[in-house]
Amino acid sequence: MSSPLSAQSNSGQGSNPDRLYQLLPAIYRHRDAEVGEPLRALLQVISEQVDAVEGDMDQLYRNWFIETCEDWVVPYIADLIGYRSVAAAGTPGDIATPKGQARNRVLVPRREVANTLRYRRRKGTLALLELLAHDVAGWPARAVEFYQLLGWNQGLNHQRPDQGRTVDLRQGEALSRLNGPFDPLAHTVEVRRITAKPNVGRYNLPNVGLFVWRLRPYSVTQTPAYCREEVGPHCYTFSVLGNDTALYTRPKPEAEPTHIADELNLPVPIRRRMFEVPVPDSDNEKMANLAYYGEGKSLAIWAPGWHGSTAIVPIAAHRIVPADLSGWQYRPRPGCVAVDPELGRIVFPPSQLPRYGVVVSYHYGFSSDIGGGEYDRDLASFVNRPLLSVSDIKDVAQWLIDLKRSSALSDYLRSHLSPTTQTQLEAQDVSEPPAPGLLSVILNELNAQMAVVRLYEDNRFVIRDLPRRLWEIILQEPTGSELIGVNRWLLEIAYPDSLARMTRTYRVRQVLGAAAGPEPDDDSPRFDTLTAAIAQWRVERPRQAAIEIEDSGVYVEQLNLEVGSGQSLQIRAANHRRPVLRLLNWYTAMPDAVSVALHPGSHLLLDGLMVTGRGIRVSQVPEAPDLEYGEAPTVNIQPPAAQTSVGSDLKEQAYLSIRHCTLVPGWGLEANCDPRRPAEPSLELTNFHGRVMCDRTILGSIQLNHDEVETDPVAIEIRDSLLDATSSRLEAVGAPGCPVAHATLRILRSTVFGQVQTHAIELAENSIFEGKITVARSQIGCMRFCAYIRGSRTPRRFRCQPDLAIAAVEQSLMAQAEPPSNEALADARQQEEDRVRPRFTSTRYGTPAYGQLSLHCPIEITRGADDESEMGVFHHLFQPQRAANLEARLNEFTPSGMTAAILYAN
Repeated sequence: MSSPLSAQSNSGQGSNPDRLYQLLPAIYRHRDAEVGEPLRALLQVISEQVDAVEGDMDQLYRNWFIETCEDWVVPYIADLIGYRSVAAAGTPGDIATPKGQARNRVLVPRREVANTLRYRRRKGTLALLELLAHDVAGWPARAVEFYQLLGWNQGLNHQRPDQGRTVDLRQGEALSRLNGPFDPLAHTVEVRRITAKPNVGRYNLPNVGLFVWRLRPYSVTQTPAYCREEVGPHCYTFSVLGNDTALYTRPKPEAEPTHIADELNLPVPIRRRMFEVPVPDSDNEKMANLAYYGEGKSLAIWAPGWHGSTAIVPIAAHRIVPADLSGWQYRPRPGCVAVDPELGRIVFPPSQLPRYGVVVSYHYGFSSDIGGGEYDRDLASFVNRPLLSVSDIKDVAQWLIDLKRSSALSDYLRSHLSPTTQTQLEAQDVSEPPAPGLLSVILNELNAQMAVVRLYEDNRFVIRDLPRRLWEIILQEPTGSELIGVNRWLLEIAYPDSLARMTRTYRVRQVLGAAAGPEPDDDSPRFDTLTAAIAQWRVERPRQAAIEIEDSGVYVEQLNLEVGSGQSLQIRAANHRRPVLRLLNWYTAMPDAVSVALHPGSHLLLDGLMVTGRGIRVSQVPEAPDLEYGEAPTVNIQPPAAQTSVGSDLKEQAYLSIRHCTLVPGWGLEANCDPRRPAEPSLELTNFHGRVMCDRTILGSIQLNHDEVETDPVAIEIRDSLLDATSSRLEAVGAPGCPVAHATLRILRSTVFGQVQTHAIELAENSIFEGKITVARSQIGCMRFCAYIRGSRTPRRFRCQPDLAIAAVEQSLMAQAEPPSNEALADARQQEEDRVRPRFTSTRYGTPAYGQLSLHCPIEITRGADDESEMGVFHHLFQPQRAANLEARLNEFTPSGMTAAILYAN
């Protein structure tokens, strides 16, 4: 069970507010207790300031060392050792803001400052360049001296028979690496310089290339493979969406600092030839390379009950046959499984099908930590509101019965009610609705005592019935808000049938093997389906709840949620997990999307999930009148001293948060990553009057069905996300049958593929719009540092593209001696607009470079944000600053006479 104290458990770092008081002799503490402990209260206040001073002194000591200092101290330590930041990367940000701190971590990397002296001692070595790429830019790299790849005649005094030879067409392995970072073949001389862009010359005596990989490997652990039934029941894909995806290497650490990275040390796609090795004692048979295959490595396959494989033990490596499955034509011999790592495909023998499904672990490539995955992310914590409210009463009649019955705790609670309230409670018939205002008065009076009385006594509770964590806190004699939390927790234990829990966590996990991790050390209920967890949540009705999925399984269920007023529900993946909600076509005469109904003042958070097959439909339940019996709307009760009126927040809006999720654009993918249903929305808001937040999320189009006359526009905020309508001609934000959606948008550091048709854009910043924008009220809001399509109807724009580029070319033409004609001016505008239009490596979800700006993207986009980073969803990576830093360091640490340059492998 999640305790009401969970929001405070780490805030005080274990400090004891009575530590000064406990140093006093016992006689003084005894006399202080006789007069109400005023000395104890004074020393608790002093103790807070002592803690603050000690904490500041401790931090000042840690600031002497680069490993433990605060971020703002790093530039000062760098200055002491002669480190100089790179002017081309930009000016440092404001250390007082999170945005400035993130920028400074790239401009002055802590790791580079820590190793500056080490770099100087190793100056001129090839392995140092790889280390620089890792420490300065955070990119894995491989350094290549191109003079060693030139074709030359062998010298008798320095023979190298493996280098300098012409190409042998029978060496398939070497040919598969031609012109790449691992190319072993000889080349003729290129006269172009390696620093010439975009046509780089590689093969010459002074050239050194530093190949860097911007894509990162992300793991998927023990998730069901997708059966391609339309091809055959023996055909599978690693991707649960059924699309082809390249499998990536899980990099191994290099054993020696002087070692030059190879394919096993870098996050590269696994090649077929690299994946295969000869079977021992066999001339022609091949098997999987144990450097890649196996549990805890780059990929593994489980097929329970199939030739020795179990839910714990993967298929043996000698049964894995690397093959080219591009046409699904290859048939493995009996007892073997064919695997194509370049396409992410699996084929079993047609006569030996897996009976209990196929489970896989693998790695895929992507640019950053967005859209959910098995990366580290912070989980949302509960808001600490332990005071009682009307919405906490699950059964009013039972609550009154509990208060009126004779027990040590109930008698104690009644004794702290006012005489008038006690009289009304005794006269109340529990079979009838309570007198007007009685329930609110009772809760207000109990809340007034929660912070001053200690409910725990031996005669009121049985120690063995209390959770261990609660008993540990009771022994510490809590005070203040911590005492309120303890008292609330005790009341929940004493009255489980009538009082809802304040916080509750429900854990869900399928039986997929040992990868699900250890059992959590708490008494949270566990379920094997989301449906069962949601059913239990409906029964218990906690004010704040989290349904946490503890594995990376696929959940094929019908989900219908209704979150009551004042309730908060999180449906989230556990950290380092990526579960998939697969929605099927259950009904014939009605839609099949996830149905969510939110009451006013409710909050639903989706965190770390992938939703495929259908979208999510969200509606709002009309506000009900205030009742005090049965299903009552939320009332936040505060102590009388707080002077807070009951029901003050009944008008709160419903709130939908989606963070680190993927709502698959187009609902699903074909084998080539084309969307299955490109025109279907991922998020549909029907008569929804609340707020929507999308943070670090990938989703398809948003569609609104909303009354434009009687309600205000829906507030939608999209941050660090990718909104993909699957085509620039389709609506990314719109409303069926209406020219614009009744919504007000805030779009920050995001990329939008598709048209935006909305009531207003309050703010768009550092974003890319690959589709026309139409706003009904262009006088509201602002777009700043964005790229958009000309011909759009937008709010006021500030330093947007192509406006800046067109203004510059117009100024240049008008400055000529002879003014240009209108046709020439129009042609120049069009050419400049086409030149600065954003270019992407891929715009198809499911490909590794999805949403990544191309290497040929104009600098007006790649450094067009307000802090000179790139526009769009990957703004937070600060890749232009990383590249500028690394280029400067290469020039600094490359030997005289040599020229080094960055070569992007992806």
